[in-house]
Amino acid sequence: MKKITFDSLTVELGRNCNMIPQCNHCFRGDAQNIKITPQIIDEFFEQTEMIGSLFFAGGEPTLYVDEMRYFLQQLYKCGIPLLDLSIISNGLIFSDEIVDLIKDYSKMIKYCCETGFGHPVDITHYVVLGISIDRYHNNKAEAEANLLKYRSALEG
Repeated sequence: MKKITFDSLTVELGRNCNMIPQCNHCFRGDAQNIKITPQIIDEFFEQTEMIGSLFFAGGEPTLYVDEMRYFLQQLYKCGIPLLDLSIISNGLIFSDEIVDLIKDYSKMIKYCCETGFGHPVDITHYVVLGISIDRYHNNKAEAEANLLKYRSALEG
């Protein structure tokens, strides 16, 4: 079977969001209790050779740590290189589990870049955790506080 190399891939992990009320500009519609399953991830990886840029979307991606962790495990299991990761969050959740997950993805990406392409990389350029702090989101103070916590926990 011929496999696919993705230059850029967006994975919608689920349809739930912890932003209440829902943002007026949200194009996802009403929150739904739907999430990606391990079976879908497994079937996807059967067809995948490599992923350049991976973007985790939702709902709110930080509500789906288990799904992001499973995705990472399957990258390793299937030997699929990943070159960069972006997660954009509303910033209302801070957890050490998310910090650890981001560090684990950083290690995976660094490994792929060093071994798969024969040159070292500065990992800070390949993993992005973005937090939306703008006039369209509620709880701006909480999101700003969590942004500072993430910056401190992920420094270096």
